[in-house]
Parts: sequence; structure tokens; C-alpha cells
Amino acid sequence: MVLNLESRHLTQLWHDTWYDATLTADGAWLKELWPNIKLAMQCLIKMDEGDGLLDGAQHNTLDAAWYGQIAWLSGLYLASLRATA
Repeated sequence: MVLNLESRHLTQLWHDTWYDATLTADGAWLKELWPNIKLAMQCLIKMDEGDGLLDGAQHNTLDAAWYGQIAWLSGLYLASLRATA
């Protein structure tokens, strides 16, 4: 699987992966995806200036980049940090 960081918001990638992982007991599937999940989280962490909120262009499922501190996307980010810790 190749991760295209331009195609989707990284928190949406995490959310979809988490959701799909809850539907299967196949740990091999998640193990295969882990390097991409780790890369996505590293990219997200770079967008956080230390306050737990994402900054900069934030691509999302509404097909437009949002700027500023968006509670919806930052909430997904914080949940993804917890889930991948």
C-alpha cells in the first residue's frame, strides 16, 4: 500500500484505518499498514505547534483546505494520538 499524503487529510486516514481495524480480527492487516500510519502521525505532529491544535492547511472530506485552528480536525488529531500511542 502506498500512502499518498496529498490525497486526503491524514486524520481521516487514521479514522478510516481505525474503523476498518475494529471490523476485523486480522492483526496482519494492521501490522502491514503500521508504517504508513506511523508516517501519517509524524506528518500530523509537525502540524502541531505544541498546543494540541493543528495549524496550516488542513485537507478534509469537504474537498477544501481549511486554515486556522479547526476544532473538528484537531479533535480527530488528538484521538489519533491517543489511539496510536
